Amino acid sequence: MSAVPATAESSEYVRVKRKRQTIFLYANMPIDTVHDLRARANLVTKVPTSEMRFYLDESGEVLLDENKTLKEQKIENDMVLYMVYRIQGSDDWETVMIGDKKAEGEA
Repeated sequence: MSAVPATAESSEYVRVKRKRQTIFLYANMPIDTVHDLRARANLVTKVPTSEMRFYLDESGEVLLDENKTLKEQKIENDMVLYMVYRIQGSDDWETVMIGDKKAEGEA
C-alpha cells in the first residue's frame, strides 16, 4: 500500500469559534491569507468581512494580520482561531467569548 501524496484535494481546515458557534473553514495553508478565511466565514455568517476579526488566542491578545498568509502566521491544520465582531454602531470590538463566558482573565 502506498502513501497518498498531499494534493490540492487534501483537507486542511481551521476551526473558528465565537460564543457557542464553531465554524470549520477550508484553508489552503501555504497561500491563503486571514482575509481569505474571513471571506469564507462571511459565506456562513453573512457578517461583512470588515466587521469581523480573528485572534490566535482565546485571551484576544494576538490579532491575526489579514494580509499575511496562514503559513507566515504559523497557523496549522485543525488549529482553533477566535472570531469577534465589531460592536454595532461603534468602532469597538467584542471581547473573545467562548460558550457563555468571556475569555479567562476578564470579568
